[in-house]
Amino acid sequence: MLAVSASVSAACNDAEAPLVAAEAGMEMRLLPSSAEKVTYRLPSINENKRVSFPEIVPGASLLHNRGFDGDGGQVIYLESDGKGGKRVCRTESWAKRTTGGAHATSPAGKELSPDNPVLKRIFPYFYLDEVRAYFYNSSGRLGEVRLSRPMFQGGWEGSIRDFYRLNAVEACVRYDNAGRVIMVSGSPGAEASLNPAFQCSDLSMEEVPSQVTGYTYYPDGRVEVVDMRKPKTLSAGKDTTGTRLAGGDERSGAWTGQGVVYLKEGGADHTVREVHFDSNEEHGLVRLKSYSAAIAAFDMTPIFSQRASGHNQELRYTFPAEAVPLRAAGDQFSGIVGYTRVRNYQHQSGQRIFEIFSPGAKHPRERQWRTLDLNRQENYDAKGKLTRVILSGPVSGDAYTENLRAYAEKGVLKLTPLTSGYSSYRVYDYDATGKESLSFVCWRYEVSTNKPYAHFPWWESDPRPKRSREAELQYGRTQVGTRCGTPDGKMIVEGMGPVKKLMETKYGFGTTKLGLPGE
Repeated sequence: MLAVSASVSAACNDAEAPLVAAEAGMEMRLLPSSAEKVTYRLPSINENKRVSFPEIVPGASLLHNRGFDGDGGQVIYLESDGKGGKRVCRTESWAKRTTGGAHATSPAGKELSPDNPVLKRIFPYFYLDEVRAYFYNSSGRLGEVRLSRPMFQGGWEGSIRDFYRLNAVEACVRYDNAGRVIMVSGSPGAEASLNPAFQCSDLSMEEVPSQVTGYTYYPDGRVEVVDMRKPKTLSAGKDTTGTRLAGGDERSGAWTGQGVVYLKEGGADHTVREVHFDSNEEHGLVRLKSYSAAIAAFDMTPIFSQRASGHNQELRYTFPAEAVPLRAAGDQFSGIVGYTRVRNYQHQSGQRIFEIFSPGAKHPRERQWRTLDLNRQENYDAKGKLTRVILSGPVSGDAYTENLRAYAEKGVLKLTPLTSGYSSYRVYDYDATGKESLSFVCWRYEVSTNKPYAHFPWWESDPRPKRSREAELQYGRTQVGTRCGTPDGKMIVEGMGPVKKLMETKYGFGTTKLGLPGE
């Protein structure tokens, strides 16, 4: 073990010469490579939803001069913390010097000897591998960590003051006027910025050079929103060894993000309710997810509570139209009322319900029931009154009802409609009093007779000779087609393709954007 006197007097770090240690004036500690590394911890949220302050660990009071071992170690620099104690202001990693051969791990005489008397003693045996400089704000809180590494390749023998291959801000912590953490970026191995001109004062939630986390608070100091963003695309310059070069940052101007909003009020079990969100630079809020129905309670229509699958079910929101700023998440998400929004949740039948709200609306203008496909679409007027229902496929018994037989018995429906498979559409319209009328159905017709193919009325036995299943399938493929029109059999459209197009263009069936991936 190499031990040297660690009492030496100037500023801890020189911004213009990041690899140069102070010649004298501050306490130093030498630790062996086998010892716990001195590093830093960035802010995090504790169980009380408070944000911790960054810290350097182990603390200065726990650091004792132990010297290097055969593989090197760390040199720790201490300065006054202004409160009668000491704090770490710089750490240097030194490694064993080997020269010659294919495995040389030092500059082999390319650096200049340091002026610091302690470092002069270790310099013949070890080389400087990495420097972290720690900078504090006026309140004594850690605000910036800058990482520097020397350049060993090449034959240039100029001053060590300029001889580095990396000098970048590794981590930033910014505070508000109350001393609370409001932004954090970077970490060991994921620098806040590779641009040597970047400073932590440049950090913002709009310009995202690397991953950045923002915090906003309730008046009592508890966290309200945690917003984590990262560049959508990031390319960095590389040297011939594959190392990212200083100044190599390039941004596309886009970022993606995710985060958590902690709701002010917990549930009856006093559990803190969380809303998770995704966001990006172009659209702001993209989607929300929560197990609390408390978010945007103004959108909770009575039918929601009747049809929800359970109290702790997953509730989601998407925003398929206008860009929605993150500030809309404030005050229990009351701000989202001003934007087009889609609220979706699971029904007890297993179907998923999507409710589409127009900007400023108190009632959904459309409600969709879906399994893999759209099974039921409900349309409403501005006052929330039902105006139309479109069904496709079979009716879910525990979700909603349909009584086609009643229409047949009243003489409105004069053929057997399709209720499953392709083109099995039924359209019901509602007048101002809520009275229902069947206005559109689809049916199968026989090509040879040009008449409806299915027996009518369907609840009575079919007197026609029965074909085998295989023969029926073959006959259906070649001799049976699809038509749609009024319940009395007046055709409006024929063929599955034209039927689908009509449903989209005339009735808007399934055309509303829901903010789902791939739309």
